[in-house]
Amino acid sequence: MATHTLSYGIGGSGITTSQNVSNTQVGVAILDGEPVADSTTNFVVAFVLDVSTVKSFYINSDQDILLDTNVDAPNPGVDGDVINLLANVPYLWAAPNGVVLDAYDTFLLTVDVTDFRFTNTSGSTATIDCVALYDASV
Repeated sequence: MATHTLSYGIGGSGITTSQNVSNTQVGVAILDGEPVADSTTNFVVAFVLDVSTVKSFYINSDQDILLDTNVDAPNPGVDGDVINLLANVPYLWAAPNGVVLDAYDTFLLTVDVTDFRFTNTSGSTATIDCVALYDASV
């Protein structure tokens, strides 16, 4: 079992508050400090994920970088998803209490992931961290 706690908060303008969204599940998929060299197109990283089971997701790059999933699928760009990751602006998504309908927005990954492909034209090597928590019992 693994527990994710995503913290959302504000500090400043006279307000300091934070809220945590926690989930405990069996499945975890992780990229830990994955380097993506500059001037790289469609750098393949093994990452398999059934998006219907995801309860919590975090991804961050320290450089502006393009994430594309399932590039070798029959219809690239249709059979996968594309996310423009901004440097040090993590994408966070969580289903509070594990219930997707309790989330404010829909998960940006809409198609099951067979791989991640990164394109880096930032001028520097990018480092990617990603953690997905999912219900492996489904």
